Amino acid sequence: MRPIYTIAFLLLIGCTKSTAQPESFMVGGYVPSWTNGSTIDYSKLTHVFFAFLKAKSDGSLLPFGPQEQAAFDKFKTRAAGKQRFISLGGGGDETLPAMAATEEGRTRFAAACVQFCIDNELQGADMDWEMIRDNTNAANFEALMKVMSEQLHAKKLQLVATVAHGWGGEYYSAKSLKYADWIQLMVYDQAGSWADSPYGNHATFQHVIDAVDFWKRKGYTKTANMVIGLPFYGYKFKSATGGLGEQVGYNTIVNWFPFLTNETNEHNLVVFNGPALIKEKTVYAKRKGFKGVMIWEMTQDVPSDQPKSLLKAIEEGVKE
Repeated sequence: MRPIYTIAFLLLIGCTKSTAQPESFMVGGYVPSWTNGSTIDYSKLTHVFFAFLKAKSDGSLLPFGPQEQAAFDKFKTRAAGKQRFISLGGGGDETLPAMAATEEGRTRFAAACVQFCIDNELQGADMDWEMIRDNTNAANFEALMKVMSEQLHAKKLQLVATVAHGWGGEYYSAKSLKYADWIQLMVYDQAGSWADSPYGNHATFQHVIDAVDFWKRKGYTKTANMVIGLPFYGYKFKSATGGLGEQVGYNTIVNWFPFLTNETNEHNLVVFNGPALIKEKTVYAKRKGFKGVMIWEMTQDVPSDQPKSLLKAIEEGVKE
């Protein structure tokens, strides 16, 4: 017979294991600085990202303009209680390369980002340095991620890296990305966003598989630290031969074609992700153990209480 204290200990261990809860599935959404965000339903999000904050070449922060500051203030208020992040750079940004070219600039920028997060009660920063095309900027990105990680983590703040497997993805090393707490995969813009693009959907389910495989082959192998990006927009092509498309918000597409079913992802030379595909990707991400999904961007959805809402589709996918 075992001593009674041994039995009690084993029972305690068993209870601890049976009641442990897994980390909740992340649903993140981007809020652009050029919108007022009044239509966003924050209740269905766990993480929110305000895009974008820019750098000066000396490493200090470029102040928001009046409209951007008003949008940021609204973001902070309406997203209270969520994990809130400031997103740095963005597509076409030229401020990060100039700042990251010197150690002094990188160090000053990291310190400024930390102070910005503290002053605004944010939980961290999202590094969105896109389209690196050469080894010099690749090395500067890695050095910047290192100092950002050191300074943010020293203050118990988080660092995120948002990356694409195309658009220069080969220049981002797994080492540089491992400085982040997790990475977010921009699985969109795979068609229609350049002059000689073939015709097709810019964000298929296969693109998700390809993106994950790309980063795992590069050495970033932890699925639980990956977030799958979902587009709330599509592209309108001029012809079925392809070419440069016009980017169109999902809410505009629904307004154009109100008769479309939730299973539709293409109509009249317009390609997009309908609710069924968005839900399928969400279910896949959850069942395969990914950290979650993220949305670019929140103002492009229809109201979340409508049957065609993409945010509603994500919510349904999370519950399955």
